[in-house]
Amino acid sequence: MQFSISVLASGSSGNSLVVSTEHETILIDAGLSARQLTLRLRQSGFDLEKISALLVTHEHTDHIYGASTIANRWNIPVYGTTGTLSRLRLKEPRLYMPISNLSDFAVGSLEVRSFPVPHDARDPVGFIISTHERSLGIATDLGHFSTSHAEMLKQCSWIVLESNHDPKMLESGPYPPFLKERIKGNNGHLSNEQAATALRLIAPPRLSGVILAHLSERNNTRDLAELSVMNTLRSMDMGTTVVTTAAQNRPVGPFNILES
Repeated sequence: MQFSISVLASGSSGNSLVVSTEHETILIDAGLSARQLTLRLRQSGFDLEKISALLVTHEHTDHIYGASTIANRWNIPVYGTTGTLSRLRLKEPRLYMPISNLSDFAVGSLEVRSFPVPHDARDPVGFIISTHERSLGIATDLGHFSTSHAEMLKQCSWIVLESNHDPKMLESGPYPPFLKERIKGNNGHLSNEQAATALRLIAPPRLSGVILAHLSERNNTRDLAELSVMNTLRSMDMGTTVVTTAAQNRPVGPFNILES
């Protein structure tokens, strides 16, 4: 059986990823233009016409920029909290699929659980997407990580985890003070060190892979993000876990979760 993830884009300029099986293909976030989404899906071996559903984490532009366009054009149902869906302009009421910030629902054979995350949005969520064999966790755009998040993600085989910034680069970088405070605040974005601590808190017994996501182009580097997480995993005797980073300007993947 196939159960894979591809990251089409990840960062402040746009976020989107694809989870697929033989029967379902779902898009999580659509923060690129319809044209770019179409292009990157094709580069990754997918087609917008075959998307079963769109799951949206929150309403910030870098997560919903192309959502209304593609949902209207290809009749794709959109799942999100009421606060998130209120920012979309869908032509057909049937395309709105409201969920709570802690709920379980199905998209075909895929089981999905939403869970609340702390971010400066109306009602943001993360997702856990499961088959009968494995689970994938998606936790990005959150300012801090709690034991409840860890409990949610503990049984995941792969985790897409935010590792947004290096604190020293952020502090010495060009952003104005108010933006620096927003990023490192409790409703902002996880740092590399916070991502590493999150994995230690999860202590996932079945973890095969981590995709570090939403890296800042100005306040982080791939090497810094990966090193922080890999050092933590080695200290937990989990040095064989795959660690990779998502990119802003190109697709990354697919990663077959069932083969890991």
